Amino acid sequence: MEYTEPEKQLIVADGSRLWVYTPRLNQVIAGGMAGGPSTPFLFLAGKGDLRKSFELKVEEYGLLPRPDAVWKAGQPHRLSLRPRGAGAGFARMWLEVDPQSFQITGLEYADPLGNLSRMRFMQIREGGELPASLFQFQVPDGVEVLRLPGAGSQGR
Repeated sequence: MEYTEPEKQLIVADGSRLWVYTPRLNQVIAGGMAGGPSTPFLFLAGKGDLRKSFELKVEEYGLLPRPDAVWKAGQPHRLSLRPRGAGAGFARMWLEVDPQSFQITGLEYADPLGNLSRMRFMQIREGGELPASLFQFQVPDGVEVLRLPGAGSQGR
């Protein structure tokens, strides 16, 4: 994933390792993808099990809830997911789902400290082949590498 706002950041995962590169900090955080299949990144990789991993609730408004929001036909549906077990890496997650195609068009999650991350997915294409190189990360020269403890934390 490549973020442009609020600041530039690149997140690369290969299924067992994760790299978070923040150019402004001249820093990469490298570590294993801990936390099981209920972490947001593994869930997006198709390795999550909604019924097993989460308490589910359907809400009636889009990704940015307002107390006065009312669901209207054609608006995205919003699923609230609360992890069933400890160690999920987030306190709560919401999925925005297109009512026609049932594609996930947005994701929002709150970490255990209350920080909120929001993602919107646009120009979604399914069934395409992606080169394996997209899931590898080469640490740029001169960038500090912070390694998280645990298996798979060796970075390249």
